[in-house]
Amino acid sequence: MKTLMPIDEGNEYKQLLDKTKHQILSTRVIVARSACQAQINLYWWIGEQIYIAQEEYGWGKSIVDTFANDLSKMFPGSGFGFSARNIWEMRRFYLAYKDFPNLQRLVAEIPWGQNLTILSKIKDVSAREYYIESTKKCGWTRPVLTMQIELQAYERHILQDKQHNFEKALPEHLAEQAD
Repeated sequence: MKTLMPIDEGNEYKQLLDKTKHQILSTRVIVARSACQAQINLYWWIGEQIYIAQEEYGWGKSIVDTFANDLSKMFPGSGFGFSARNIWEMRRFYLAYKDFPNLQRLVAEIPWGQNLTILSKIKDVSAREYYIESTKKCGWTRPVLTMQIELQAYERHILQDKQHNFEKALPEHLAEQAD
């Protein structure tokens, strides 16, 4: 039978503890992203179903109030927003992106609140793509995203002529990427 050695809280143990801490933290991020993506996919589906039902059955606006009320009763305190206002947003969300497959994929990668901010403040599809990508890449919160929109980050970074010497300092393929 093997004799257990007392734990020496030296370097090896601290390395194990540190690696485990980092693994736990990265797993939490993965879980949060997966949950966010699943929520966005659900909201997309609900928006699509409401739109299709209204078109197919000729239902008016009152269906959303009834639907929201029934869902809220079925799932009280679920953490999902089943208010009439949010269901209207789901429908608007679906309609805004249904014809843009590249954006459909991207919108699932940022939180619902940021999606609503972009949807309500940005009309241009290219600008929406920029803000969605930037939110994903930079981890912008809603206040930061709102500030970036108000400061016209898209216009400044995409539309304005840039001042740089990439063409002179880098090979052509790298200059294009850097730009």
